[in-house]
Amino acid sequence: MDDLAHVLWSVAIFYHHAWWIAVLFGILPDLLVFVPFFIRKLMSGTVRSVADLNPKKDVKFFAKWVLPLYSITHSLIFVCGIVLVSSLLFGYHIEYWAMLVHVLVDVPSHKRSWFGTKLFWPFHNWQFNGGDWAARDFMLANYTALALVYAILLLGL
Repeated sequence: MDDLAHVLWSVAIFYHHAWWIAVLFGILPDLLVFVPFFIRKLMSGTVRSVADLNPKKDVKFFAKWVLPLYSITHSLIFVCGIVLVSSLLFGYHIEYWAMLVHVLVDVPSHKRSWFGTKLFWPFHNWQFNGGDWAARDFMLANYTALALVYAILLLGL
């Protein structure tokens, strides 16, 4: 799923809590992978236009360390570890579980060939061969569902 949708779902699900914490944890699995990659890409001097930052659905666009790091940040073991460490350092907040929501939503919305989610990594490399989160029909359904949820939350419909 795209990061904007992860943010919006995190806010919606944790609306009556500290939603800003949910936003951070709701996009953390992707932030930890893609921010370092794109910073490194920008600093490499190979980016001449915005088009040079578009992977065009080709995983070969990414450095070899991106897919293994993605597998780590999208595993249940990592999520539980981050929730535990965060709880020990800052006290327990239910919003930490927005990270789990992120990972669970990514399972059915990613194809194996495009960042398939290895939910049980490092114990198992199982991946569900889900849909394409960037497909027009999925995006339409996802953002329609978000609009309905926000109408209920904000307007009391």
